[in-house]
Amino acid sequence: MRRVRMVYAGIMALTSLLAGCVSSEPARHACSPSQQQSLHAGDIVSSRPALPPPDLTALVSYQAPAEGRSTSGSYRVLKPHDAQCAAVEHCPLANALTYESQIAGSQSGLCHRSQRSTDVRKQALAYRAADRRHQAAAQALEVFYLLAEAEANRDFLARSKTQIDAMLDEVQDLESRGIRVEKGANEFRRQQLELLDRQAELQLSLAKADSSLRQLIGSSFEDPTPIWPEADWKVTIDPIDVSQAVSDGLYRRSDLNLLRMLIQCLDEDSAEGVTSSLAAITGAAGAPPAAICLLHAKAKDDLGTRRRQLNDLLNRQELAAAEEIRQAALTIEIRLQQVAVAKRTIEHFQDQLQTQRLLRERPNSTVTALDIAATDLKLLEAQREMVHHVMAWRIAQVKLKEAQGLLVFECCGCQ
Repeated sequence: MRRVRMVYAGIMALTSLLAGCVSSEPARHACSPSQQQSLHAGDIVSSRPALPPPDLTALVSYQAPAEGRSTSGSYRVLKPHDAQCAAVEHCPLANALTYESQIAGSQSGLCHRSQRSTDVRKQALAYRAADRRHQAAAQALEVFYLLAEAEANRDFLARSKTQIDAMLDEVQDLESRGIRVEKGANEFRRQQLELLDRQAELQLSLAKADSSLRQLIGSSFEDPTPIWPEADWKVTIDPIDVSQAVSDGLYRRSDLNLLRMLIQCLDEDSAEGVTSSLAAITGAAGAPPAAICLLHAKAKDDLGTRRRQLNDLLNRQELAAAEEIRQAALTIEIRLQQVAVAKRTIEHFQDQLQTQRLLRERPNSTVTALDIAATDLKLLEAQREMVHHVMAWRIAQVKLKEAQGLLVFECCGCQ
């Protein structure tokens, strides 16, 4: 035991020497008297340790940064279609797959069987690249609309804070004159703090959304100018022919067309290329496990068995895609219903506000300025909810196009 301690002491001294920590003062190791009471990994205690309160002394001199994402007041305007097509063009993985497809297509001097397998791999890479571009476009549009909602929320929170500040001043004035108010100054101070917290959280959301969108569209991070998402806020009611939507989706989706190509091209000469292309699909996230049976097929299995396996996989994928499209169409309908409810809620508070203002002008009215301000706050919150539902409706439209595989086709030259 003594020898172990001597070895341990030697290791500690060597470590300290190598770290440049040797000094004339006695070394302070983990077992110094001032730290003997601290817990170490693996220590067992008889009861739950007490949690110390946060040390907030550093906040005494802390100054919160100014609100807003732009220090110069400038923004770079971006429209949804531009964000969509920039993501299609920039997608790094898709570009790598396209490059690999071009390399495969440039190979020459191969025997017939090798050439057939190479051609299959080339087409498979092209389909996979299109699918990745499609996914990138969907992600960019979703982040775009989330950024637009966050920018709108910043305005609503600022107006709400202005309203609460004015209400607090009014309550403090009334209380100083001995007039009792149902919601005292403490309640409004609490609401002030809650809004400050929401504003801080919103700043973080804005920064993250801006960064994600820049990454998806290939925008330079060296340019500090934030993106301004110029979203279309007009709500339209466009009936969806679900059957036609499913038909279009099954025809357009790159993942389904990839499987159809593999089935069509499968023969003795292309079998190796088909199998390797399918292996790339099963290696991807969310890949269909049914494809594994083809990969593990024995050499004696004939092409008919392989083709049946591929057809079974395609049928499963088509059923899943059709259901995904139907659910996306239903989501759009539900989002429209929520927008309609939000519109009625706004109209309710607008009517209530108008009534209160009219009653306020009457002699001996019991309606106070605080009552009107409180209703105005509810109206602001209802308007914020409306923005949320409109953007959720826009995202639902993106999800439908994503399920149909249409986004990449809406950008020229991306088929």
